[in-house]
Amino acid sequence: HGNHYRPEAPVHILLLASPTRLKIEVIDYSAGMSLPETGMPDLESKIRGQQTPRGWGRFLIKQFTDEMNDYTDGLHHTLELVYHLPEDLQ
Repeated sequence: HGNHYRPEAPVHILLLASPTRLKIEVIDYSAGMSLPETGMPDLESKIRGQQTPRGWGRFLIKQFTDEMNDYTDGLHHTLELVYHLPEDLQ
């Protein structure tokens, strides 16, 4: 998505686990493109075409993760997803 499907710009996925958390990093080459803050999507407005279809992905990611961060380093864009593991899995 961030690389516009260019085969020369790979996407890297890094999984880091500890006893208390799981972190997933998705790293692509869309440098300088931090994700814009989005509010609560309005499904009815989107269906009627009154609101841009963009913003659903970020909203859904936030609902299904404990933490979501994104940052750039001038060359790469990294989306970081963090899940805190319940004590019964530790």
